[in-house]
Amino acid sequence: MCTSTYHIRLIPVLLFLFIIQACKQASSSAVTITGQVLDEKSNKPVPGINIFLEAVLSSAKDTQLTAAVTDKEGRYTITTNRGIIDRYTDTANASYQKAAVRLVAEPVQAQQQQQYKNPYRTGLKRAPFLFFSQVVLPDNTLQKSNIVQDIKMQAGAIIICHSPLTDTGTTIFLDITGLQKPQDHFRIIVNSHRYLVVRPDHPYLLNIIHELPGMDSIKAEQIIKQDTVRLKPMDTLAVNISAEMLQLPVNR
Repeated sequence: MCTSTYHIRLIPVLLFLFIIQACKQASSSAVTITGQVLDEKSNKPVPGINIFLEAVLSSAKDTQLTAAVTDKEGRYTITTNRGIIDRYTDTANASYQKAAVRLVAEPVQAQQQQQYKNPYRTGLKRAPFLFFSQVVLPDNTLQKSNIVQDIKMQAGAIIICHSPLTDTGTTIFLDITGLQKPQDHFRIIVNSHRYLVVRPDHPYLLNIIHELPGMDSIKAEQIIKQDTVRLKPMDTLAVNISAEMLQLPVNR
């Protein structure tokens, strides 16, 4: 009778110890990456920057693993799992091609059809002082559970769209699509003037779109200007919209 009671009491204790050990293992498998994003020129912190942890399989293919946004002090924290890191870096894992793992910093761009607010200070030519940057994490760094990595933002390019037409009752969009990276697609409403940060040395398809007024919920769009652009760091491209551009073609 005493032996049976001993076993009954022992089982909850063993279960408790098993849970503690499992929690320790789960905790030790976590990988935390922290750091601060700094202006390359002024060395000041930069808030509102997207930080992506990516596995790069080739120059044309990358996989986003997780992400974070820098706080008002320019600091970020990314937490992932050791198994995810090993999946892309362990050469013994035949299921996956060995990849480079990198941190990518880029501005929080406008969402579809929203007005864009440039988060950066700009120079005399209104070009941004800050832009995209990336850091490849070496294999020996990736073996650590707590990784500290600061990132310096680099100079980039800017597109400014001017429209003096504010009382037309229609909507004008600045629509930019990356030709090498189609996911770099930004569309912003142009009221008076708006500006957008883009990657330097990357080709973009630039469209100025006039949303035509309609009676139903489906509105037609007219491309009134189209061009392919590729800007160098610190370049500024000005795009001007005139009343003549909004003239509808006459059917003959």
